[in-house]
Amino acid sequence: MNKINVVLDLDRFITEPKITNKELVKFALKKGALINALHTHVIFPGVIEAMQVLFNDESIKVSFYSSGSVERNNTFVEELLTLALGEKGYDRVKRDLRVISKIVDEPEIYAEEQLDQFGIKGNGRKKDLREVGVDETTLDHTILIDDTPELVAYKQERNFLHAPELNESYYNKLKSSRKLKHFDGKEQCPIRYRLSKIGQDILDDQKTLVLNARTLQLVKVENDYKIYFLNNTSRTLEQFLITPKDYPELVAKIDSCDDSFVYDKEIINSVNDIVQANNGITHRISHRVNTIYYVMGLLFSTIEESKRCQKPVADILFSKQFRLKDDGKYALNTNYLSRVDDYYHYGLQKLRTVNPELQFLTPLTYKQCIEVKITEAEQKIIDDQYEARYRAKDDCIVM
Repeated sequence: MNKINVVLDLDRFITEPKITNKELVKFALKKGALINALHTHVIFPGVIEAMQVLFNDESIKVSFYSSGSVERNNTFVEELLTLALGEKGYDRVKRDLRVISKIVDEPEIYAEEQLDQFGIKGNGRKKDLREVGVDETTLDHTILIDDTPELVAYKQERNFLHAPELNESYYNKLKSSRKLKHFDGKEQCPIRYRLSKIGQDILDDQKTLVLNARTLQLVKVENDYKIYFLNNTSRTLEQFLITPKDYPELVAKIDSCDDSFVYDKEIINSVNDIVQANNGITHRISHRVNTIYYVMGLLFSTIEESKRCQKPVADILFSKQFRLKDDGKYALNTNYLSRVDDYYHYGLQKLRTVNPELQFLTPLTYKQCIEVKITEAEQKIIDDQYEARYRAKDDCIVM
């Protein structure tokens, strides 16, 4: 059995290298890690566990590929893996570890063909997997995890696993009053209710929205309303009939609602109670700040499908991430794929094998972390690390 080569990007996936406020430093001190590799880097929650899972899997060989400087990249990876694996663990893997800091130039014709065939627009600056030691015989078993499609080399599109970019701004958005206002302590973001009174059942594309936890569908059927929702356990489409006999006040309120989306809080709360009583989902994951779970879920589900089907892992990954268009060309489909909650749940399940206490990040979790009282020693660490965001410093902090 060939080993799977997993090549990891660093910035905007594993780490945030550009810090502009102390809140993120404080959060990382409590829930992630802080590493100094020439300057302070925030390590996102779940990354340490991801390193442990990847490096403990004997069927996987891990490398790193970043456009950062050689000195920064080498220092960063050493600190990261020492945190994740311990000094002995890092000593065990460092001899065979590759950390690549080289971006290569491709001919202009490649960029034109890549844009035409795959919809990827670039400037000719690429991460060529051959720099990691991959050749034609091992490319079938290689995956590059990166947040930037434009850096994927021509004819290596099928090796690309798109990690949605994660940076400081997405953490700042967790503080928004809208997200905190709707947070119910179980999940993260409220799923909107779409209302239809035209008297016909929901269409396939509307069912897909429900299955992907994007909407909950309220459909009028004669004098009743059907509510379509996603089952929390089976992840299947379910429905419940709201009748005037059983819910007279609720039906009357829905009848008086003219919006295509339901905004009335009383209606939302009442229908949420019904959905939750039937093991349905009314809130969804805050996707972007939980990117590490999505990536790990997609990675391992792809590897496992490759083994079951006895097909190259790169081919399975390509079929998941690229959509065949009517003209016979392809388009990256990860805006849709990264909203499929199943990958997040599976990724969390994988990482819980090394840390059973791991949870999805929620707006409430973030708010509690940045508002919690801390000791003078902790405040000094935060001040020092924040001050070091633009200068070299040798120490490394994790909690």
